[in-house]
Amino acid sequence: MASKYELYEKPVPPTHPDQEYMSYPETAWTLGCSVRTLRRTLKELGLNAKVGQKIRTNREVRAAIYQ
Repeated sequence: MASKYELYEKPVPPTHPDQEYMSYPETAWTLGCSVRTLRRTLKELGLNAKVGQKIRTNREVRAAIYQ
């Protein structure tokens, strides 16, 4: 059985594609990449979550990644 941490690294479809905020796995699925690639890209763009914050992306962040 996979642990919750292993499941978090797998992209999953979002409950609603037009929702304002998405988790990293939902964002990765939407953009068609792995969660690790998404994390690396966010870090390079300086958009990664700060310590103690929930890991979520909004529409502006997703648009910046897509470009």
